[in-house]
Amino acid sequence: VCGILAEASGGCSSLDWLVVGIGVNVNNSPRLPPEALPASSLKKLTNRTWPLEGVLRAFLGEFYRRYNRFY
Repeated sequence: VCGILAEASGGCSSLDWLVVGIGVNVNNSPRLPPEALPASSLKKLTNRTWPLEGVLRAFLGEFYRRYNRFY
């Protein structure tokens, strides 16, 4: 249903930059080759359409809450 992708550049003892991306499959039907890892979406799992703004609000609220635990 979701995934995190991180890409970084640097040496053995330094980090020049780090980019982190988060993706959530909400109302789509992921199409991947059979040999790929299984993918799904909220719609596929619940058999209903989800309001994108509501999902984003809930996601960002939870992300913010958890992020603040570290800082």
